[in-house]
Amino acid sequence: MAPLNEALKRARRASGMSYRDAAEATESSISSVYEWEAGKTCPSAEKLGKLADAYKITTDELMGRMPPRKAGKR
Repeated sequence: MAPLNEALKRARRASGMSYRDAAEATESSISSVYEWEAGKTCPSAEKLGKLADAYKITTDELMGRMPPRKAGKR
């Protein structure tokens, strides 16, 4: 299982979203998204759910607990 920050970065990039897109989807700042992906802080459970919805994956996939499925097959 990948560390959470790496899984977050991988999922954002795979979705084609920018830091700004992720920040808007979670009602957070761009710097918060950066800090999550840098491993400086962790998003709340609520923010993880919003990220998963925005990236169109499950929270298990987002957290690296399950391998990602193909886009759009939720």
